[in-house]
Amino acid sequence: MIILVMNGNKNKQSRGRKLGSGNGSARPLTDNEVRQLFASIYGKHGHRNRALVSLLFHCGMRCGEASGLSIGQLRAPNGKVRDSIVIAGVNMKGKVSHRYYVSNVGKLIIGEYLNLLSGDDSEPLFPSPKTGKLMTANSVSRLVKNIFRNAGIDDASSHSGRSTFSRKLLDCGVGIEVISKCLAHKNLSTTISYLGNLQPNAQNAVSGIQY
Repeated sequence: MIILVMNGNKNKQSRGRKLGSGNGSARPLTDNEVRQLFASIYGKHGHRNRALVSLLFHCGMRCGEASGLSIGQLRAPNGKVRDSIVIAGVNMKGKVSHRYYVSNVGKLIIGEYLNLLSGDDSEPLFPSPKTGKLMTANSVSRLVKNIFRNAGIDDASSHSGRSTFSRKLLDCGVGIEVISKCLAHKNLSTTISYLGNLQPNAQNAVSGIQY
């Protein structure tokens, strides 16, 4: 089992939206909460659920976008997880196609799930248990919220994965322009309002430098 580890901010108070800011608020989770979340995902659909949550936390994807994925969009011809995922405009909120990039840890978690799938590339990545067809965006959103609640996280929404992803990029010193591109935002102003407090964690940013 691969467990997500997010180094850095141990402060229980997020620098974006406030913790406990209300039910349904898309607040970013703390590193400890993310560890708690992934550690709580196990059982019959554990690999599927970890893969789904990884697309939100390791890729910045929306639930509605994850719900429409096929196996082939993530599985490369060599059987490994693709470095990036292209989603057609018809399945994007802004109706413009977008390429999402996946973190190395995210690829490991998703790869564990892909190794269990025997379907061809055209089949749904997350099929409905009832129909075998694509799960609806609402179904995926409800599933993610239930996963959060099972982990004891009651005041976050399905969008909190995307919020945590963007906040982590900022805290690691990634510029607003790059974060905006990762999130498929059309305007920087959207990204700025989305992030809230723009002061990054300087220690995280500097510690990530490698030569």
